[in-house]
Amino acid sequence: MAAGVARIMGIRNVLRGTVVKATPDRIQLRWRGQLLEAVNSPSRSYLPAADSPIAFFIRPEYVRLIRKDRGPADPVHHMNLMDGVVVGEEDFGTTWSLRIRLSAPGEPAQGDHDLEVEVPHLVYEILEIDRDRRWEFSIHRGSIHVLPA
Repeated sequence: MAAGVARIMGIRNVLRGTVVKATPDRIQLRWRGQLLEAVNSPSRSYLPAADSPIAFFIRPEYVRLIRKDRGPADPVHHMNLMDGVVVGEEDFGTTWSLRIRLSAPGEPAQGDHDLEVEVPHLVYEILEIDRDRRWEFSIHRGSIHVLPA
């Protein structure tokens, strides 16, 4: 129900995974072969049982591409690390909307892609995303919004 409402409201990257573990502070979930960690709501803690389905969303502007000229990603500063390839893009003037498919095996979560990622136009140019299509990226645990069942 909550996932459907989120889509109607125009929220992008509404995804479905499986709960691994829930505590009052964090929710660990599995999605597309990835183990992700989200912050649990401090005001209304949600404690779903392990192995139960869970819906969540990630705002496209909160997915962070990792610069390749700065060495390997540091797991201390880059949480929920993943990698994938840009399979489509759209220029919105001040931002580019990228469609990224994870490198993980399996069907993409949203048609031809797994995540929609928004980057400022200048970042798109500096990182030469039009030429370099394979990226590692991270999502802060506070940017994964769990939708209670």
